[in-house]
Amino acid sequence: MREEEKLAHDLYMAWADLYGIPAFTKIARSENMHMQAMLTLLEAYGLPDPAAGKAPGEFSDPTLQALYDDLLARASESPVEALRAAALVEETDILDLQERLAQTDEADITRAYQNLLQASGMHLRAFAQQIERQTGSEYEPVLLDASVYASRVDGARPGGSGPGTRGYRSGRSW
Repeated sequence: MREEEKLAHDLYMAWADLYGIPAFTKIARSENMHMQAMLTLLEAYGLPDPAAGKAPGEFSDPTLQALYDDLLARASESPVEALRAAALVEETDILDLQERLAQTDEADITRAYQNLLQASGMHLRAFAQQIERQTGSEYEPVLLDASVYASRVDGARPGGSGPGTRGYRSGRSW
C-alpha cells in the first residue's frame, strides 16, 4: 500500500505540473499524508520501506512501475484523460484496500486502511466531478460496481467491503 499511495502521489504531481488542475495538487498532498501513514505502519511492524530512496515515478514493484508508465503516457493525451486515469487509480485503491482490510485483524492497520478507503472515496468523487464538468457527461465507474461506487463517493460505509466489486485486484492489466 505504501507504493500504491506513492504511485497516486507521483502521478497526480506530474499531472498537476502538466495541466495545472488544482485537484491534482490538493489530492497529491493528501496522498503524501497517506504515504506517511503507511510508512508509520511499516516502521511499527519492523518492515522495510519499498519506497525508500525512490525518485518520483520510480517503484520497487515492477507491476506498479509498468502501471505508472502506462497511466502517465495515457494521460498525456489530454486533461480529461488524466482525470480518468486518476479516477481509475482511486477505484483500484478502493478495491485493494477492501481486499487488504479482509486480510488483517490488527486494529492499527484496520484503522489506517479504513481512513485510506474513505479518502479514496472522496478523491474519486472529486475526480468524477472534474470529469463531469469538463465533459458534460456523468462519470461511469470502470472497476467498481455502480452500487459500490455510489456508497464510496457518498461517504457511506467507510471501511466496508460490500458486494458488487468485480474482483479486480493488484497485478491486473490496465
